[in-house]
Amino acid sequence: KQYKKPQEEGQHLQNVYPRFFDRVKAFKSSKSNITNAAKLAYIADLCITSNNVDVNGLQLDKRDNNDFEKRIGNILFEQWLPFWDRSATFLIQKTPTLDVLFLERVKILPTLHVIIMRHPMASNSFRVANKMSSLWVSAYAHVFEALERGEIEWYAIVTYEALVSYHDVVVEELVEVVKSGMKRYRKGRRLTNIESNSRQSDMKNTIQYSRIHRRLELHRKSTGSLMSYLTPKEISFNLWQSCLSKVKCRDEVEQLTNDILPHFGFVSLQPESLKDAGAQSTLPLSSSPGPVGVSKEFGHVLYSSEGDALKKLRQSREDINNQLEINFTPPQELISRMKDFEK
Repeated sequence: KQYKKPQEEGQHLQNVYPRFFDRVKAFKSSKSNITNAAKLAYIADLCITSNNVDVNGLQLDKRDNNDFEKRIGNILFEQWLPFWDRSATFLIQKTPTLDVLFLERVKILPTLHVIIMRHPMASNSFRVANKMSSLWVSAYAHVFEALERGEIEWYAIVTYEALVSYHDVVVEELVEVVKSGMKRYRKGRRLTNIESNSRQSDMKNTIQYSRIHRRLELHRKSTGSLMSYLTPKEISFNLWQSCLSKVKCRDEVEQLTNDILPHFGFVSLQPESLKDAGAQSTLPLSSSPGPVGVSKEFGHVLYSSEGDALKKLRQSREDINNQLEINFTPPQELISRMKDFEK
């Protein structure tokens, strides 16, 4: 049977947790307060904390099942398994949602969470008039708090803009995150189920396979202009412009631009500089619509559980500042500012 799976996303190949489309549909029909819209990005995280859960018609009571989360994970894994190449070293699931805590709790295999962020006004998500900035902040504050509490074991956070502009550096660091995490799991004998595949499959073949079967947003079919990747799409551009025409929304965007976004290295770009990937001209981040990138100092993985390994990798490089601080989790100052922004 053929299934529709837009963008090759795993959310469309399971019925354990709601697809993003279904979340939005239910939210609109419930006429809920718009301030709760950010929860749509991580609603599965909230579901896993409930005592009673209906999974594919199976009633599970968290209080009566010691393996409650494992049972949910097994059901989800069985639904995704037919769509994976079982001989591959890594099984990849791509999703636009931020149900990181849910996926962490129900995992039955070692799981690396790679979270790709984008400037909230340039992003194609949270397209809610006058609320794009506040919804973005609220959703990522939820994720960052989970990281700070140590609830996510293996993770990396990077900006979309860094992945586009400093692709090779970011990919090299993500590979290091993979290698470091696997070493930690091996030491704890937690890779038993997949070690045999790891030994049999060459990393190069795995990457080649993933390029064929995974359809990510960044397609490098040519070495042409980066404009199409770093410039907001028309609908996002118009919403951004509309926001600035309203006092409250404009104030929020300016606060976001001044107090929060600099932590991620966002900068404004001169459009003409995007014609050449090696000669981007950056400007101080503006609250006005336009192309957005990141400065070179932020062209890498921002936060990761594998901070020690990344520190060694960066010290071995000659092309970047060896004194770059290695952050395991977002700083408390940033999380506090994001929480204050929500109020």
